[in-house]
Amino acid sequence: MRSALVLHEMEGLSDQEVAVSFEPSGDRLVCGLAVAELLDQVSAGRADQRDTHQEGCPHCQAALAEYDRLWAPVREVADTEVRAPDSVLEEAIRLIRGVVADPTYGSLPSPTGATRISARIVVVTARETAQDIAGVRIVLSKLVAPGVTPVSAPTAGGTVRHPDAGQTANPRQEELRVVAGVAGRSTAIEITLAADYGTDLVDLGERIRAEVATRVRELTGLEPVGVTVHIDDVFD
Repeated sequence: MRSALVLHEMEGLSDQEVAVSFEPSGDRLVCGLAVAELLDQVSAGRADQRDTHQEGCPHCQAALAEYDRLWAPVREVADTEVRAPDSVLEEAIRLIRGVVADPTYGSLPSPTGATRISARIVVVTARETAQDIAGVRIVLSKLVAPGVTPVSAPTAGGTVRHPDAGQTANPRQEELRVVAGVAGRSTAIEITLAADYGTDLVDLGERIRAEVATRVRELTGLEPVGVTVHIDDVFD
């Protein structure tokens, strides 16, 4: 994939100003949202102003956090009220291109190469960590890669088939899952689970967030920019 990220002077701007436009290129996140829309949002300084879709999408959350981190050097130069050097802008765009080109893997560069971490690894790490926390009854996972129809997801009683696979899924079981979005060094995680009846659910959510973030950071090197916990049911 190739992103059409274009740096150019805009009519009406002074010599101290520069505009960056991100032209539509067809690149999309796993969730289907156009990458160019997120890049425009970040370059305009609105990375933290999420719409309804972004608020519930770990793929968008990870991408916005990572694009915003990579764009920070440009923003810092712009804050000094001088035009950002082309080298700074070009380096930021180069790094963002690398993230865009690898939407299902996190990447940890080093002087001798790079380590790529699959979103599936984040999913498994988050699921296994959450399952070991007192008060959690069940945590399941479902990871959907670009262009792949989800066929099945393991449950406590076996396998739930996706409706597209020709069988009817149990809606409540299908909702029990872990989803992870990855972008560069950043990851956002969404966990849906059932808890033991009588558990302090607010405290449970906080413990899950803290322990999952710590474990993902320790095992993968990726930075969890958000861990959303959905408690879907309770069981005696």
